Amino acid sequence: MIFDHVPEKKPDGKPVGFTPDGVLSITHAAQQKAVLFFLEVDRGSQTLASPGRGCADIRQKILNYQGYFRSPRYKRYQQVWNCHSRGFRLLFLAKTAERLSALCRLVQEMQPSDRESRPAQ
Repeated sequence: MIFDHVPEKKPDGKPVGFTPDGVLSITHAAQQKAVLFFLEVDRGSQTLASPGRGCADIRQKILNYQGYFRSPRYKRYQQVWNCHSRGFRLLFLAKTAERLSALCRLVQEMQPSDRESRPAQ
Protein backbone atom coordinates (compact mmCIF):
# COMPACT_ATOMS: atom_id res chain seq x y z
CA MET A 1 0.00 0.00 0.00
CA ILE A 2 2.68 2.56 0.92
CA PHE A 3 5.45 1.58 -1.53
CA ASP A 4 5.84 4.18 -4.26
CA HIS A 5 8.31 5.64 -6.76
CA VAL A 6 10.00 9.01 -6.81
CA PRO A 7 9.60 10.77 -10.18
CA GLU A 8 13.38 11.07 -10.62
CA LYS A 9 15.30 8.12 -12.03
CA LYS A 10 18.50 6.41 -10.93
CA PRO A 11 21.56 6.88 -13.17
CA ASP A 12 20.70 3.54 -14.80
CA GLY A 13 17.24 4.86 -15.76
CA LYS A 14 15.31 2.76 -13.26
CA PRO A 15 12.77 4.47 -11.00
CA VAL A 16 13.66 5.09 -7.36
CA GLY A 17 11.32 3.11 -5.14
CA PHE A 18 10.83 3.67 -1.45
CA THR A 19 8.69 2.44 1.39
CA PRO A 20 8.13 4.73 4.37
CA ASP A 21 8.03 3.12 7.80
CA GLY A 22 4.63 4.72 8.28
CA VAL A 23 2.11 7.10 6.75
CA LEU A 24 -0.53 8.90 8.74
CA SER A 25 -2.91 11.80 8.48
CA ILE A 26 -4.25 14.02 11.22
CA THR A 27 -7.52 15.75 10.37
CA HIS A 28 -9.33 18.67 11.99
CA ALA A 29 -12.89 17.59 11.24
CA ALA A 30 -14.56 20.94 11.91
CA GLN A 31 -12.20 22.82 9.60
CA GLN A 32 -11.98 20.01 7.03
CA LYS A 33 -8.16 20.27 7.03
CA ALA A 34 -5.68 17.43 7.05
CA VAL A 35 -1.93 17.12 7.49
CA LEU A 36 -0.16 14.16 5.91
CA PHE A 37 2.94 12.70 7.60
CA PHE A 38 5.53 10.18 6.46
CA LEU A 39 7.45 8.45 9.24
CA GLU A 40 11.01 7.14 9.11
CA VAL A 41 12.21 5.17 12.12
CA ASP A 42 15.97 5.61 12.30
CA ARG A 43 17.74 2.77 14.11
CA GLY A 44 21.18 4.27 13.53
CA SER A 45 22.20 1.58 11.05
CA GLN A 46 22.21 3.73 7.89
CA THR A 47 24.97 6.16 6.97
CA LEU A 48 23.85 9.78 7.22
CA ALA A 49 25.58 10.98 4.05
CA SER A 50 28.04 8.89 2.09
CA PRO A 51 30.56 10.53 -0.29
CA GLY A 52 28.98 8.72 -3.23
CA ARG A 53 25.49 9.69 -2.12
CA GLY A 54 24.16 6.18 -2.49
CA CYS A 55 20.50 5.30 -2.22
CA ALA A 56 21.04 3.67 1.14
CA ASP A 57 22.01 6.81 3.06
CA ILE A 58 19.69 9.17 4.94
CA ARG A 59 20.62 12.15 2.78
CA GLN A 60 19.41 10.35 -0.34
CA LYS A 61 16.27 9.25 1.47
CA ILE A 62 15.47 12.91 2.25
CA LEU A 63 16.19 13.87 -1.38
CA ASN A 64 13.77 11.13 -2.46
CA TYR A 65 11.06 12.64 -0.26
CA GLN A 66 11.77 16.09 -1.70
CA GLY A 67 11.24 14.65 -5.18
CA TYR A 68 8.07 12.96 -3.99
CA PHE A 69 6.86 16.29 -2.58
CA ARG A 70 7.34 17.97 -5.98
CA SER A 71 5.24 15.30 -7.65
CA PRO A 72 1.49 14.85 -7.28
CA ARG A 73 1.95 11.17 -6.35
CA TYR A 74 1.55 11.71 -2.60
CA LYS A 75 -1.99 12.98 -3.25
CA ARG A 76 -3.17 9.39 -3.63
CA TYR A 77 -3.52 9.40 0.16
CA GLN A 78 -6.30 11.99 -0.16
CA GLN A 79 -8.47 9.24 -1.59
CA VAL A 80 -7.43 6.76 1.10
CA TRP A 81 -8.45 9.08 3.95
CA ASN A 82 -11.04 11.13 2.05
CA CYS A 83 -9.25 14.40 2.82
CA HIS A 84 -7.35 17.21 1.12
CA SER A 85 -3.75 18.05 1.97
CA ARG A 86 -1.28 20.52 0.49
CA GLY A 87 1.95 18.63 0.88
CA PHE A 88 3.26 16.55 3.73
CA ARG A 89 5.75 16.47 6.58
CA LEU A 90 8.56 13.97 7.04
CA LEU A 91 9.08 12.81 10.62
CA PHE A 92 12.17 10.98 11.85
CA LEU A 93 12.11 8.93 15.03
CA ALA A 94 15.68 8.53 16.30
CA LYS A 95 17.00 5.88 18.70
CA THR A 96 19.29 8.21 20.67
CA ALA A 97 19.68 11.94 21.35
CA GLU A 98 23.06 11.86 19.61
CA ARG A 99 21.56 10.39 16.47
CA LEU A 100 18.74 12.92 16.58
CA SER A 101 21.32 15.73 16.76
CA ALA A 102 23.19 14.26 13.78
CA LEU A 103 19.94 14.04 11.78
CA CYS A 104 19.13 17.65 12.64
CA ARG A 105 22.58 18.82 11.49
CA LEU A 106 22.19 16.90 8.23
CA VAL A 107 18.82 18.48 7.49
CA GLN A 108 20.14 21.97 8.31
CA GLU A 109 23.04 21.47 5.87
CA MET A 110 20.79 20.34 3.01
CA GLN A 111 19.03 22.53 0.45
CA PRO A 112 15.53 23.51 1.58
CA SER A 113 12.58 21.66 0.13
CA ASP A 114 10.09 23.48 -2.10
CA ARG A 115 7.78 24.14 0.83
CA GLU A 116 10.56 25.72 2.90
CA SER A 117 11.71 27.93 0.04
CA ARG A 118 8.24 29.36 -0.60
CA PRO A 119 7.08 32.39 1.39
CA ALA A 120 4.63 31.67 4.20
CA GLN A 121 0.99 32.02 3.20
